[in-house]
Amino acid sequence: MSESDPPNAAGRLTDFDSAQRLLSAVEDDAIVADDATTGGAAPRIPGYTIERLLGAGGGGSVYRALADASQRPVAIKLLNRRLGREDDAQRAWRELHILSQLRLPCLPQMLDYGEHEGRLYIVTEFIDGVPLDEHCRESHLDREGRVKLLAEVADAVQALHEHGVIHRDLKPGNILVNGHGQPVIVDLGIAALLADDVMETLTAEGVPLGSPAFMAPEQARGERGETSTRSDIYGLGATAYYILTGQPPHDMEATIHEAIRRVAQDEPRDARMLDRSLPRALASVLRKAVARKPADRYGSAAGFAADLRRWLNRDPVEAGTLSLVQRLARFVGRHPIVATTCTCLTIAALTLGLTKAAVWWSNERPWRIIVAPDRSWAQLVTLGGNVLRWWDAGEARLVAIARLIERPAAYGDDRVVLLGFGDSTEPEWAGQLGMVHAHDPERIIWQSGTARHKFPMPDLFSNVADGGFRLDFADVADVFPDSPGDEIIALHAHTRWSPSAIRIYNLAGDVLYEAWHDGRLYGAYWLSEAGLLILAGVNSEADWVQRGHRPPEGVKSAHPLVVFAVRPARGAVGPRCVRSTDGPGKLPAAWYKCVSPPQVAQRLRFGPAEPVLHAPKEPRPAGRFVRLNLLHHDEAGIGLSLILDADGQVVHRASSSLYRMLPDAPDPEDVKLGDLPPIVR
Repeated sequence: MSESDPPNAAGRLTDFDSAQRLLSAVEDDAIVADDATTGGAAPRIPGYTIERLLGAGGGGSVYRALADASQRPVAIKLLNRRLGREDDAQRAWRELHILSQLRLPCLPQMLDYGEHEGRLYIVTEFIDGVPLDEHCRESHLDREGRVKLLAEVADAVQALHEHGVIHRDLKPGNILVNGHGQPVIVDLGIAALLADDVMETLTAEGVPLGSPAFMAPEQARGERGETSTRSDIYGLGATAYYILTGQPPHDMEATIHEAIRRVAQDEPRDARMLDRSLPRALASVLRKAVARKPADRYGSAAGFAADLRRWLNRDPVEAGTLSLVQRLARFVGRHPIVATTCTCLTIAALTLGLTKAAVWWSNERPWRIIVAPDRSWAQLVTLGGNVLRWWDAGEARLVAIARLIERPAAYGDDRVVLLGFGDSTEPEWAGQLGMVHAHDPERIIWQSGTARHKFPMPDLFSNVADGGFRLDFADVADVFPDSPGDEIIALHAHTRWSPSAIRIYNLAGDVLYEAWHDGRLYGAYWLSEAGLLILAGVNSEADWVQRGHRPPEGVKSAHPLVVFAVRPARGAVGPRCVRSTDGPGKLPAAWYKCVSPPQVAQRLRFGPAEPVLHAPKEPRPAGRFVRLNLLHHDEAGIGLSLILDADGQVVHRASSSLYRMLPDAPDPEDVKLGDLPPIVR
């Protein structure tokens, strides 16, 4: 400890998980060798002579220096973060005192620490080594040599865990191999420890401080409470993927947000898909180490190291049993003549069978749905381009939905086609929502119907003229997680300005939720994180004139454009109407707003019968925000968009270049969402 240490620096703290926050700053993975990042001259720290800047990152700057007393080369990390309040400073000194007593051969030893101009500095031994991946390349290590070295790295991580330290950012760049060929673990991931959300680990340039290529799924999802030693097991496995195949478990050729989503939600790639020469047993070890669920990974780094050594010793690994191919290979070794005969017969049978299957697969098996760009028709086609079924939407040109779905076992465990039309030249599909068998597309499983008696309306609409319903919009989302499979969100309209039915169906066609709205609705979006269904359309209770506002000169009075949210409850089915105000027979909305002010709103409209709400583009995560699209009243396809949060607040505005060129187009900043004015006449 330096002479500048305060008198309260000594102390005892047994929580190494808390203490490692400062040790993690010793190294940094986002190092930029540029003196300009430090503002010029190197700092003057008593007792040390700074030689050069090694790099600078999010946690601070790292310098190579010589200790004046011994001329020993050391590394000095000067943290960017200042000590702050007195209690924070005292806690930092206590943690540093504990870390200075930690002695592990796999960690750089802390030699000194202190304060420089209000900022902490940490002095460690200088590690003269190269990153793990560079060492493997430069040493020309074969597969067995790399596996042996990976087992030693796992031993080092096990030592960390036994002392209560979780690294949180294991990757090849944070594992140095010294001149004796021993792995040394550096950079304990201070950014991942201090951030509340995974997106907070991004720099201004969009580069993550903790590389998502080696980040555990629970870390990518921002579940800090789920981070454990098994998160480091994932980092070990991902590092092993890279060392043995040259690629990480997930494809990182994407934006940073898409890369994090893949790590958080997708299953890792099979290691043998990246390197076909990789032995199956070794691939099984890697697969178990990077399992998406922490409980499916190795229970400890020692377990991972033990399975790697079992493979080196040609012993069965715990990650999986012998594959069918391996068992057949052993049988061939014992019975070569019988095996050769069986192989010839099998090849002949397989050739005939596979040829027949390939022909069927290409020409008969449903492969995908194709919808025309103008939504005037939909096709069910095979891989070979054979059209199994063609549905025509007619002049209305409204294919609301056409999607190939794998139904769960609760509904039949088969492939089906979900269809919805605003109109169709085929009478049985005009205005209908329904489902057909993919392998027998003429066979209808269920339909919602269009007759008025199938849509009992609230008393409020008793004066609505007779007539059927049409389907304006449909989408699929997991609205009720306790119900098997996804649900279908559908909007059924009576006439252009008359009631709209909001329904949620299960995949069997049962109505799980229903509500009504006075006015046509054009689109819906399920806001999963908030548990809200967001809807947008027109309020037909009264136009702007009846609400006390006159339209601009030359603009015809219109009904208000509205957007609102409801919270669906499974089983809530009945003639209840969502209104801007509460009352008998009314269903209160979570919030209900209109596009305002009136003089601006009356120059805008929603697009005709198309989804106007959808997940916004990155960087806003799906499930928390929606995009509302508005078109200029006189110009088709030219408009602006508003991004809303779960409370209906506008958080972002955007407009097309063509929209901005219109002389009478409202300024996007003037378009707002406000309360719906009351009816005055």
